Amino acid sequence: MRQIGIVLLVIGVVVVIFALSMDTTVPTEMGRRVNNIGLIAESQNYGMVGGLIIIAGLLMAIFGKRSDNSVVGVDEHKCPFCAEFIKVQAIKCKHCGSDVEPVKAEKTVHPLSRRSEKGDVVQHWVVALPYRTKAEYIKVKEGLVLTGIPVHSETSSFLKVGPYSSKDEAARILRKLMQNSLHGNIEEFWVVPDVGIEATPSAQ
Repeated sequence: MRQIGIVLLVIGVVVVIFALSMDTTVPTEMGRRVNNIGLIAESQNYGMVGGLIIIAGLLMAIFGKRSDNSVVGVDEHKCPFCAEFIKVQAIKCKHCGSDVEPVKAEKTVHPLSRRSEKGDVVQHWVVALPYRTKAEYIKVKEGLVLTGIPVHSETSSFLKVGPYSSKDEAARILRKLMQNSLHGNIEEFWVVPDVGIEATPSAQ
């Protein structure tokens, strides 16, 4: 809002300067120049429009609030005394001069990491291939042997391969398996580094 106000101020000043510099005279048959009422009125109109634009720009520049999302930096916060934005590391407000407590930076957590009782767990991905009968189990197992992809784990209804560090890698393996008529889905798999594997898969 304040930026728009400043732009309006500049436009208003330009319009007023243009109005003041307009030539409102016209030549006569005698070779002299006399004022023209129409041109004078036009100059006044430009001057009034420019004045209105300047007033609007001033109001917007003075009372307009800057957008928290687009203008305020991520390293700023509001002063608790005057509500103006200051740096998070500041110990004195540059606007009102009050002493403020610096804001401690929050520890950022990687989006692929979580906490568990065992420590950090890192997100991986497995490809789960379903089967319902013994014959389907044998078919899936033989298909994995043909593709050279080892089985990671088995349940009563799935054979799983992986884990893979990215979902894209798991998707690439799934496409390779589908070329051999093996169909399945990609599941999350949480790995505890240097400890072992903690998995509570969820289908994607």
